[in-house]
Amino acid sequence: MTEPRTKELSDFNDKRILVTGGTRGIGAAMVTRFQRGGGKAITVGRSLPSDGSSEQFVRADISTRE
Repeated sequence: MTEPRTKELSDFNDKRILVTGGTRGIGAAMVTRFQRGGGKAITVGRSLPSDGSSEQFVRADISTRE
């Protein structure tokens, strides 16, 4: 078994990342990881992020043409 990481890596320094469906569950975890790794993550979703932050959020629903 591997030991947990004590610090976040900087794999995403100066990267811009777009996560669709990043307001809950795995998508939200991905946004958090990208941000902790130095990336500038923006998320797109139908509802506001579960933590209530909307700074890097675009509300959109791409499931229907309307």
